[in-house]
Amino acid sequence: MTDNKHILHFFLGPVQGFIGTARRTRDLWAGSFLLSWLTAHAIASIPDWRKSILFPHVANDDLINAVTAKLEGVRPASSPSIATVPNRFKAEVPQDFDPAVCGKAVDDAWKNLAAAVRDAFPDKVASKGKETQSIWDRQVGNFWEIRWVKGERGGNDGAWLDNRKSWRSHQPHDENKGGDHCTLMGDWQEISGYVRAREGARRKPDGSKDDNRQDKFWNAFRDLDDWKGNKLLLDIVEGERLCAIALIKRLFPRLSPKARTDVFGWDPCREGGGNWPSTGHIAAAHWITRAWKNEQNLCESYATLVEKNLHPLHFAEQKSQISCLPEEGRFKELDANFFDENDLKNRRAMPLLDKNSNPIDTPNDARHADIRVTIMNSFEELTNKVGAPAGYFALLRMDGDNVGSLLETLGDDKVSEALQRFTVRVQDLVRKNNGVLVYAGGDDVLALFPIEDALKAALELRRAYVNAWPGDDPQTISAGLVFADHHEPFRHVVEESRRLLEDIAKDRNGRDSIACSVLKPSGKAVEWVATWTLSDCSFLTEKIGEIAAQMRDERPFSSRFIYNLRTRYLDPIGDRFDELNLTPNELEAILAAERSGSRELPKEDGDKEERKQRERELIRTIRQISRPHTNEATGPRGDTTGEPLQTDALMLARFLAQKGLKVEGDKK
Repeated sequence: MTDNKHILHFFLGPVQGFIGTARRTRDLWAGSFLLSWLTAHAIASIPDWRKSILFPHVANDDLINAVTAKLEGVRPASSPSIATVPNRFKAEVPQDFDPAVCGKAVDDAWKNLAAAVRDAFPDKVASKGKETQSIWDRQVGNFWEIRWVKGERGGNDGAWLDNRKSWRSHQPHDENKGGDHCTLMGDWQEISGYVRAREGARRKPDGSKDDNRQDKFWNAFRDLDDWKGNKLLLDIVEGERLCAIALIKRLFPRLSPKARTDVFGWDPCREGGGNWPSTGHIAAAHWITRAWKNEQNLCESYATLVEKNLHPLHFAEQKSQISCLPEEGRFKELDANFFDENDLKNRRAMPLLDKNSNPIDTPNDARHADIRVTIMNSFEELTNKVGAPAGYFALLRMDGDNVGSLLETLGDDKVSEALQRFTVRVQDLVRKNNGVLVYAGGDDVLALFPIEDALKAALELRRAYVNAWPGDDPQTISAGLVFADHHEPFRHVVEESRRLLEDIAKDRNGRDSIACSVLKPSGKAVEWVATWTLSDCSFLTEKIGEIAAQMRDERPFSSRFIYNLRTRYLDPIGDRFDELNLTPNELEAILAAERSGSRELPKEDGDKEERKQRERELIRTIRQISRPHTNEATGPRGDTTGEPLQTDALMLARFLAQKGLKVEGDKK
């Protein structure tokens, strides 16, 4: 460094307010990608940025290099679609560099994208709204929060941005205009401009009411065509009324490939399709594969029935790219609603579109009800052969522990190199475990998985993170993992993953932890947290996976045994462990006695003493994972008496064993 250099810290937000407000997986990807893409523009505005960016290491990042190529007027060498650039960076800049240049780079890119979306969609129906164009311009111009600090080298510059927050110089948006709120981003006004309760409908001269003008606006919006001539009926569902920010996230993948390329310099949408696998499709992935393997003819007949009678939009999963899916056939491309009996029955939640993308068989028009009945009968025939999919998916969020402190103690270069080693492995590990990667930048990961693969993927990603650091500097990462019914509002699942990671795994359990929950239609069924390792360095999550696998095989015990164990012993004992004066060995003896009395105990041949030893090991594992495991300064706890017992680990194993399907003992 030379004396005429200063240090610049830059931050772009809001993060949760932009990424976390998602109704569907494509919203989550779009928010992550756009935030990363805009930060890349800020980085590209730094003079000689490849040498000037101190954290993170981004010289070889495909996204920033593609952005730079676009700005230089050349064709990017790659077409990145995954967010890989964190929303903050540290750079060495000339003393006279004006950081407002970074803000302008963000603003120019954002407004260019917003204009492309506005021209393609809102402008075509703006005349049906009330001040729609001014609402759009106000929101686009006042959304981003840009913070930066520049100063001389030396001192604790890592705290500059945190101190900068206290200045409160960012002016929050002014959306108190009396309009109705966006149904996705509730702090913002929806763009029709109408107040539903006051002026949505007015009396005609004959005394009858005119149609609701707000509904007219959004019905006209949903009737717009994308570049393929497909209407937006499945993009803006009935009842959705969105602000400009939500519409940009939702609809930029529906721009033509040329329009997307004009904005970005390349087409970032998956193989040009703009489709992301739905939560229902991810949940059903292994079932689809099993059904295809066992009943291929029935699967082909089912897909052909849909193809002959309905619009190609119902084959919405053409670009899902989940590794375990069969390579051939259109069955795997069907919209996930076709794999759910309740969805098939629900005309409002699942409108069927004819070849001209017009709704048929609506609640007010049952002329084509026979099509729906025929499809339902065909699906029933298939599920009678192979069973029904459980309908649960997993959302995994991971974040490195104490990275800010590491930057101060280890330095920018060492931390950046370790995080880069981790990031380059993430995509392959997610894909190998049948996942869909949403974000991988620095120490952060966001991905979706079938529930069968999520714990294994979390373990492998954790190992990759630990191994990315030099041997004398091992570091840790925490995770929030949500198993959710695919009907659960997606924004709730996203928020739950954040809560599990930040509030439970990091704050409550002391980091180096994984926190899991199960969200069922009846509410939260499980919440479990533990450090990744026990005192003997075996993985708790591996033990849960082993028990779940054994439960699926009904050997050496069934899920009913776990339920009885919980209701008869663990729940009644609970935090009265010390009061009852039970030692761990005494508790093992009680559990073993219950086990030996079980009617479901398998009849095995072989050495009696070997069977007893396996039983003892099983009971020890059950007791081991039923204890709390918090991360203390001295490390994970060893075996002690007087600790409360937890049942959530066992219930999580039970849930995974049943793959979400209801079994005896579940709440109605």
